[in-house]
Amino acid sequence: MTLPAPPRALGRASDRSPQQVDPLGALAARPITFGAALAALLVAVVGTLLRASDVSSPGAAVGALVAVAAGGVALVVSAGPLRAPFGPRALWCVAATCAVAGVLSALATSGSNPFVRDDWAGIVSGVLLLGVAPYRSAREILAAGGAVAVVLALVVLVEAPGFVTPVPTASYVVVALTPLLALTAASATFSGVFVAHVEGWVSRATGFRRASTDDLRVTLARSVQQDRVTVLNREVVPFFARLVESGRIVEGDADEARRVADALRASLVADADATWLARRLAAPGRRVPAEVVDPDRLAD
Repeated sequence: MTLPAPPRALGRASDRSPQQVDPLGALAARPITFGAALAALLVAVVGTLLRASDVSSPGAAVGALVAVAAGGVALVVSAGPLRAPFGPRALWCVAATCAVAGVLSALATSGSNPFVRDDWAGIVSGVLLLGVAPYRSAREILAAGGAVAVVLALVVLVEAPGFVTPVPTASYVVVALTPLLALTAASATFSGVFVAHVEGWVSRATGFRRASTDDLRVTLARSVQQDRVTVLNREVVPFFARLVESGRIVEGDADEARRVADALRASLVADADATWLARRLAAPGRRVPAEVVDPDRLAD
């Protein structure tokens, strides 16, 4: 019996996306995609309104909100079933809008941003990347999140002299990037674990199917052998037993031998031409008689 193949490790499974291994599951994730796009825009709008007193460039603030909205639209449209699969270009388009939104948000409060803790760019970027989880592989999500993190880290380093909290500059970077890195890790973990579980299930199912096929092959071989023995016992053995018992060959024995040979040949030909489905239905123990008409051998 063939043992089921072990499931693949997470590191190998991360090369594929949930949408590739389970397209219907990705289709069912559409509400999550819409939710991520709306949540990101809502966080950006509320964060901008709460920091209205710090906004020194309204045009840049509006541009940041437009970039977030564009990222949400790119996410929702690219995840549509008519545009499947969600390609790497769509992922990097979402990541680019996140980076642009972070830069414009910083420009909107340039010179008047005393705290880094109320910056919304990291949270918004992480939420949008969280919406990508059902569509791209874990490695691609981590790469996109890392690229956005680098841009936001540079923005924080430029803004650091204006912050009023007396802590090391690295602390500003950690505070700004923690939401982004946490949500990116969550997105990548979901993608990688989901793919690993699906591929493991497929591997086990394939192993069980292979084992079932081997058992079926043994059963069919036994059935074919029994059919041949039955033909021999019914036709050939009685004929030769009668010849041995009589001790002589008469004129009618030639016709009888020809009939037995034809019967045996017909049985062997029928066995060679029969499909596995016909043999299975003709196996001993079947209560309902069945006939398979398959001249094109579609069962194979």
